[in-house]
Amino acid sequence: MLDVTKEMTIDGYLAFVSLPENEGKYFELNHGEILEMTPPTTIHSYIVTTLSYFLYGFVLNHDLGFVFGDNTGYALSQWRLVIPDVSFVAKGRLNHPLPDLIPVAPDLAVEVISPSNTHREMTNKIEDYLEHGTKMVWVVYPEDKVIDVIRKTDDGGSYKRRYGGNDSLSGEDVIPNFSVAVAKIFPQQNEA
Repeated sequence: MLDVTKEMTIDGYLAFVSLPENEGKYFELNHGEILEMTPPTTIHSYIVTTLSYFLYGFVLNHDLGFVFGDNTGYALSQWRLVIPDVSFVAKGRLNHPLPDLIPVAPDLAVEVISPSNTHREMTNKIEDYLEHGTKMVWVVYPEDKVIDVIRKTDDGGSYKRRYGGNDSLSGEDVIPNFSVAVAKIFPQQNEA
């Protein structure tokens, strides 16, 4: 039996998640602590699928790298494993055959906020992404239909810009020339 009360490393995490009682469950490793993630809601899945569709099509057509959905783990350190909802890794940073656990931070990480996410949890996760080399994080708020784009600044801090309504979301220098209308990312209301 694994002792999950001790500070867990990636190897211990992988042993823990492979236990039969954990089948079908989602976990992340947060600085040595295993966190169980709640299953995604329908709107969460819709947004993840929609963003994956737009990003994958663009990245594939321009041979820019790899786009992954919400089952791909990134080992940011020996004690930190994250599973973004959507992610992109630029060509040349990852090669075939693809590893089961990606050993580099994604260039773009997308997190779709769920009701179970706390502000502190998401702030820590964003800080970890940026600290370990992620160039841009998109934080999607389904209820407000807005997306925060967060990037690291030259002085080690970060800045945030919010997009919504009629704005277009850009890949900036991370996915050059990529753009999608924010409104297309969220389910549209049917008019009676």
